[in-house]
Amino acid sequence: MCGRYSIAAMPEQLRAMFEVEIRSNLEPRWNVAPTQEVPVVRAAGRGGRELTIMRWGLVPSWARDIRIGASLINARAETVADK
Repeated sequence: MCGRYSIAAMPEQLRAMFEVEIRSNLEPRWNVAPTQEVPVVRAAGRGGRELTIMRWGLVPSWARDIRIGASLINARAETVADK
């Protein structure tokens, strides 16, 4: 199915690859879908990187329900200005 991916890396691998501290218990996941919470490595405010949990998908500010994020993962750049 389009828009799904897997997270196969173990916490030790993520720690070594990205040099981040991992505070939560992360398990491999084989069917990650839009609107689910996933681990993300991002720039930290104090420099360096941090691992945090975020919701995957694009949820516009006008959305009344986060489930709209599942239908927006395939948004096209060609029509973004019109829609």
